Amino acid sequence: MDTDFIDYIPQIFFGMFISGIIGAVIGSTRNNAASGFFLGALLGPIGWLLAFVVDRRPVCPACKGHVPEGAAKCMHCASDIPVRIRHSQNYNSNFNPTIFESRHSDNSNTLEDYKRWKQDKGIES
Repeated sequence: MDTDFIDYIPQIFFGMFISGIIGAVIGSTRNNAASGFFLGALLGPIGWLLAFVVDRRPVCPACKGHVPEGAAKCMHCASDIPVRIRHSQNYNSNFNPTIFESRHSDNSNTLEDYKRWKQDKGIES
């Protein structure tokens, strides 16, 4: 009787792997592929639903619509997206976007500009 369960272990792991891949594909549409993989592998179809619900994409502060990572303007309402939201994956709590944006009024703020600004101010990561 114990050998019956042992015979199913490779099939169980294969099913978990396939469920994890499906969860990762669903999660990647929400900028959350790693969590989608683990949710899918551990919870199966329930994990797929959770991977679909968990959304880590940046959100416009004006209209609450999802915007692509690094966008300077919202594609829904055309309002400016603050730097801290634009680069949400690289957000640093020492960075004050108000001061940074006031010195760069042409909205050409990039991550490289921010790194140069940090070096000028002597702020360490």
